[in-house]
Amino acid sequence: MRRLQFCVLALLVALIASCGTQSPRDLLLGKWELIEDKEGGTVEFEKDGKFRGTRGFITVQGKYKWTDDKTLEVDVENPLAGLTAKLGKMPEDNGLKMKYTLVSINRDEMVANDAAGKTLKFKRMK
Repeated sequence: MRRLQFCVLALLVALIASCGTQSPRDLLLGKWELIEDKEGGTVEFEKDGKFRGTRGFITVQGKYKWTDDKTLEVDVENPLAGLTAKLGKMPEDNGLKMKYTLVSINRDEMVANDAAGKTLKFKRMK
């Protein structure tokens, strides 16, 4: 009986250790759907620091970086930057920089606040 209990305990410890906890940086990777928002939208974070987002008929892309364990700095590219500079009518606009604070993240859900304090809720797309 003791051997059986020991084997079960050893198996449980091995299972718990194999699950481990993933860091927010790892959990962020993949495609997310914005929920609790009338317009909806999706965003996909890639391992190389790039992202692509869609909201309605608008698609944006750019780069992101972690400034600490909870804060993301997002640089959205301006799709018209090169065109406006070539036309010479407007100064070149290099895009938009935003910060988001991660409130919580797991394999299925993510909650973040933007710089204005608006809460954004996402679910992972399968």
